[in-house]
Amino acid sequence: MLKFLIVLVLIFFALRMFARLFVVSTFNNLNQKMENEMKKRYPGQSQQEVPEGHISVQQSSKPNSGNSGSAGEYVDYEEVK
Repeated sequence: MLKFLIVLVLIFFALRMFARLFVVSTFNNLNQKMENEMKKRYPGQSQQEVPEGHISVQQSSKPNSGNSGSAGEYVDYEEVK
């Protein structure tokens, strides 16, 4: 009876160890697949590592004209002396 319990406990620990390895490897594979899919879907948005304290400024391709059209109609005037 004691031999049976010892074998049962050893089998339990062995299954637990293999299950942990299986779960970790499965999640790593799933994470890698999702990362590859995101890189395919959004290729230009990969994060680049920059040193701490580095500041970068990105300018938009279309400059803001300042006249959004919602301020009203522009009226040209002549200065009278």
